[in-house]
Amino acid sequence: MKLPTYQFAAQMAAAFAVCASLALVAYELKLSRDLGMATLLQETAANKMQYGAATNQDDALVEAYFQLREDPSQLTKRQLQRLQWDSNSWMEQAQAKYIQVELGVLDNIEWNHLKLAIHSYTEVPCYAEYFKGSMDRWRSDFKAVVLNIWGDAPTPECPYDDLM
Repeated sequence: MKLPTYQFAAQMAAAFAVCASLALVAYELKLSRDLGMATLLQETAANKMQYGAATNQDDALVEAYFQLREDPSQLTKRQLQRLQWDSNSWMEQAQAKYIQVELGVLDNIEWNHLKLAIHSYTEVPCYAEYFKGSMDRWRSDFKAVVLNIWGDAPTPECPYDDLM
C-alpha cells in the first residue's frame, strides 16, 4: 500500500473515533439528565410528604381550615394569618412545580391538578389580596398564570385590613 492509502485509513479511523466519543458524551449527558430528573421528582415527592405531615400536625392550622369551611366569617385574625402563611408556602411549591412544567420535567397532569388547587386559594379570605400585594415575590410568568387561573373568581372580603 502507498502512503496516501495509509493516510486515508488513519483519517477514517480518527473520524470514526471522534464520532464514537461524541456519541458516548451524548449518552452520558442523557443519563445525567435522567438522573437529575429522577432526583428532582424524588425531592418534589419528599417536599409534598413533608408539607403534608407538617400541616396535618399543626392543630391550629387544621382548626383554621375547618373554620374556613364551616363559617369563614368567624375566623380570627390569627387563623387568617395561619391560612395566609400556609397558602403562601403552598404557592411557593406551586411556583416551583410550574417552573418544572415549563422546563418539561413535570407533565401537564400534575400542572392541571395544581391549577385546581391554585383556584381554591381564592376561598381563603385576604389571600388573593395578599398575593396581588406581594407581586415582587413571584416570577412574572407565574403571577400572570395565577391571576389568569383566578380570573373572575369571587374572593371573600378581607375582614381585617391590617393583615395586608
